[in-house]
Amino acid sequence: HSWPRLEKGLEEIGRVLRPGGRFFATTFIQGAYGVRFPGDGGGGGGSFRFFKSEDELSQLLVDAGFARESVSVRTVGRGCAIVRAVWAEEVEGEAKVAEASAKSEEVVAEELSGDVLAL
Repeated sequence: HSWPRLEKGLEEIGRVLRPGGRFFATTFIQGAYGVRFPGDGGGGGGSFRFFKSEDELSQLLVDAGFARESVSVRTVGRGCAIVRAVWAEEVEGEAKVAEASAKSEEVVAEELSGDVLAL
């Protein structure tokens, strides 16, 4: 949520990840906390950025080169979005992406067990 050039940053993450490499991030969904900040409208107003929806976040990762089936975004609490994406080479096939995604989902589930996030 504080990247001056988010799209370029996501492209760079995809460039440096090895096949099966995982990217995790947290950010905020717009309006979730009832407070408006400059730039709360999505793309403008400096580097602090709220997002309209989980779909918007997913699409940013797909646009950066991540396979749609390897991207997972879910909202926890009132508006904390947890983003997970797995980088896979196109020639690897969907089975490799699914396998890496499943492993990543297990890691997120373990980290979130017991309500670790205090929102």
